[in-house]
Amino acid sequence: MEIGAVLREGSAIYFKYWFRLVTMGLVVFAITALGTAAVVNIGLFTGLILASIIATVGGLLLQGALIKVIEDVRDGRVDMTIGEAFSKALPFLGKILVASLIAGIGAAIGLFLLIVPALILLTIWAFIVPVIVLEGESIFGSFTRSRELVRGNGFGVFGLILLTFLLGASPLILLGLLMSDADLAVRRFVSDIVSGALIGPFTSCLLITAYFHLRGEPAQPEPHQI
Repeated sequence: MEIGAVLREGSAIYFKYWFRLVTMGLVVFAITALGTAAVVNIGLFTGLILASIIATVGGLLLQGALIKVIEDVRDGRVDMTIGEAFSKALPFLGKILVASLIAGIGAAIGLFLLIVPALILLTIWAFIVPVIVLEGESIFGSFTRSRELVRGNGFGVFGLILLTFLLGASPLILLGLLMSDADLAVRRFVSDIVSGALIGPFTSCLLITAYFHLRGEPAQPEPHQI
């Protein structure tokens, strides 16, 4: 896998279709924000737990919908509405949630033991969500399939993960510095919007593009404008 090719294609998809991708992020952010507001007064501990669950479910649903949209763009036809993208991703949400939870627990255990095992697991399990959504793999089958895709390209995949982390963190750090005098609630609100609606879709474009490259599927000719 050539990281440069992934960056070029993933970036091109994001900047060409940024309005659709950002809109999807904003829709999920608005819904999760309303859900969080509805449960936050239930109780400090319970409210925080429920708010975290809502945010996690919303983020994973967005990831599944973005996968469908990017697949649609790469096949040369751009005819899927935002609603269709979410509806096509929704049936996989349960599998995505359980697989992500297992991966998170595994990475946490690896981090507790040593940092290196955690990084290895994050690398070989990087594509469990695309595998579930696009290949219909089972929860545990997605781990095996992701490892197969990464085999022989581990350093490249890890480098891409590290790069997406840096690209995603840098704007948030800069934003934090620029808004250092703002109210904490305002800073959190703006940060969540930037992270969920702008940065999240961009990093997803890169990782999903990498998935297709690892499958040996070249990019299609320039897709039609939405």
